[in-house]
Amino acid sequence: MTASYRILISKLDEFIRKYYKNQLVRGALYALALGLSLYITIVIAEYYGDFSITLRTILFYSFSAGILFILGRYIAIPAFKLYRIGDVLSYEDAAHIIGKHFTEVQDKLLNILQLNKQLPEAGTLALVEASIEQKIKEIKPVPFPVAIDISRNRKYVPYVAAPLFLILLLWFIVPSLLRQGTKQMFKYNTYFPKMAPFDFVIENNDLKAIQQKDFTLKLKIKGNQLPQDVFIQYDGSTFKMDKGDNTSFEYTFRNVQHNETFVFQAAGYDSKEYTLTALPEPQLVNFDITLHYPKYIGKKKMKHCATQGIYPYRREQWYNGISIPTTPINCSYGSLIRRQH
Repeated sequence: MTASYRILISKLDEFIRKYYKNQLVRGALYALALGLSLYITIVIAEYYGDFSITLRTILFYSFSAGILFILGRYIAIPAFKLYRIGDVLSYEDAAHIIGKHFTEVQDKLLNILQLNKQLPEAGTLALVEASIEQKIKEIKPVPFPVAIDISRNRKYVPYVAAPLFLILLLWFIVPSLLRQGTKQMFKYNTYFPKMAPFDFVIENNDLKAIQQKDFTLKLKIKGNQLPQDVFIQYDGSTFKMDKGDNTSFEYTFRNVQHNETFVFQAAGYDSKEYTLTALPEPQLVNFDITLHYPKYIGKKKMKHCATQGIYPYRREQWYNGISIPTTPINCSYGSLIRRQH
C-alpha cells in the first residue's frame, strides 16, 4: 500500500465519520421532535380524558416503547457506527455517496479501490500501482468531507421548536395541565378522578371520630364555579349533604362504628378518597396524684398511684389559716376534677 493510497483511505475514513456525525445530529433533532410531540400529546390526553387504569397503562407503555424506539433508531445506532461498532459504511458505499456530490470522482474512486484489491493477483504490480497513483493524483484536490454538510440539518429545527414552544406556552398559561398530566401519565396504575373546576376543602381539623358517637363533617367548596348540591358516598350508598350557604355543606355520620372511606360528588365530579378513622372511647387506665402540704405542718409531699378514684384521701385548701376540706378527687376522661363543699 503506497503512501498516496493510505492518504486516500484516511480521507475516506474522515468522510465516513462525518457521515455518521451528520446522522447523529439529524437523529437527535428527529428524537427531540418526535419525543416532545409524543409527550405533549399523551399529557394533554391524560389531563382532559377520563381514562380507565387499563387504558392509561396502555398509554404509558406505548409512550415508553416509542421513546425507546426513537432513542435506539436515531441516537444509539448512529453513535455505535460512529465508533465502528457493528456494520459500518464500506469504502465502496462511501465512494457512491461521494460520487453523487462529485460526479467526476465516482468512477475513478471506485476504480482505485477495485485495482487495489487486485494487487496481490496482478502480474504487473508496478503498472497497476502506477495507474492507482495516477488516479489518486487526479482526485486528490477533491475534499471528500465537504460532501456532507451538517448545517443542512437546520431545516429540521422548526420540527423541534414547534412542540417545545407549545410546552413552554402551556407552562406559563396552564401549568397545572403539564404537572397533573405528567403525574397521571407516570402513575398509570393509580386512579385519578376527573378534575373539577372547584376544590373540596374539609374544614375539620382531623378526620377522627369516637366510636359509637356522631361525627359532623364540614365541607367548603372553593372555585369560580360552584355546584348547587354536594353528595357524599360511602358503604355503597350516596347521601345528600346539608347545605349551609353557597359554599358550605355538612354531613353527620351517626353512631360511628368503624373506619369509613368516602368521596364527595358534585356536578359530575368526584373528589379523591378520604377516610374517617374510628377511635375507641378513651378510658382512664391509671393516674398519679401528688399531695402538697403547707410547710408549717412538716409533712413531705406524697405521691399516690392508682387505677380507680382516690376516695380515702382528702386535700385541704388553706385560706388565712382556715382549713377548708374538699371532696375526694375523681377522674373523668383523664382529667382530675375537684368539687368544693
